[in-house]
Amino acid sequence: SKELLSSCLKVLTGSFLILCMVGIWESVYNGISKRIIDSINPSISSLNEDNILYILDDGVVFGMFAVFVFPLLFAYLTNRKNVKSTVAICLCGMVLISAAWMCSHYEIIIALIIELVIFWFLFSHKTMTAVIFAAIPMGIAAMVYPYVLSFFGLPDISVILMKYVPAGIENTESSLCVMKDVLKMISDGNMFGIGAGEQAFKLAFSPYATAASLGAEHPMSFVLQLLCWSGIFGLAAFAVFLILLVKRSLGFFITAERGELRSKALAIFCGLV
Repeated sequence: SKELLSSCLKVLTGSFLILCMVGIWESVYNGISKRIIDSINPSISSLNEDNILYILDDGVVFGMFAVFVFPLLFAYLTNRKNVKSTVAICLCGMVLISAAWMCSHYEIIIALIIELVIFWFLFSHKTMTAVIFAAIPMGIAAMVYPYVLSFFGLPDISVILMKYVPAGIENTESSLCVMKDVLKMISDGNMFGIGAGEQAFKLAFSPYATAASLGAEHPMSFVLQLLCWSGIFGLAAFAVFLILLVKRSLGFFITAERGELRSKALAIFCGLV
């Protein structure tokens, strides 16, 4: 029912945001305690580094929930009832984005930006147009800024930001090497799948691995993983599933009356995409 769906989504959103706050606290506490221990005895800090587990350590699992909850916050924002609820939802969004940044997985940040664009474009063309026009002055300022640096002696923001770039970007080059070698393996007659699991992949991939891709446990891409495990038939079945999913979700969104259920359906669609 509509009420049960609403309750489920609230529980999902609320519980995940609590985890985000716990994760932020753990990250901040770890940073402070590590600095204190380092100042007292650096050897203790290095010994205990691998024995502490944090909620935000597994960025992939965190990201699966983040991409589902983030557009739900947009849905709640479109159905806000007063200023207090608007502020509360915006604060929840800031908590989620902060936790995603602390995960140091740039893919999550990119996914959240894509969701933002899809949701607001489908929800309201006028809103999206306004956002684009608001971004134009910011784009012009970003282009002009480097030329003004030397004249006014302003700090270079790009250098400051690069200090906080998620560590996942450093692994992009090695991931591309793995994907390139996986494509060689598939094109060499493995078009019908090698079976599921890391062991099957390691055995089949080891003859094709180069120095840059040696020791890879998976193809570094969901589509390539699907192609490796279940072959072209598995990939074709997944493509059919995606087409039906998009058709069904957007069909409901287009025909449904404007309201809370319609915006939540759009949020779920964005999360799945």
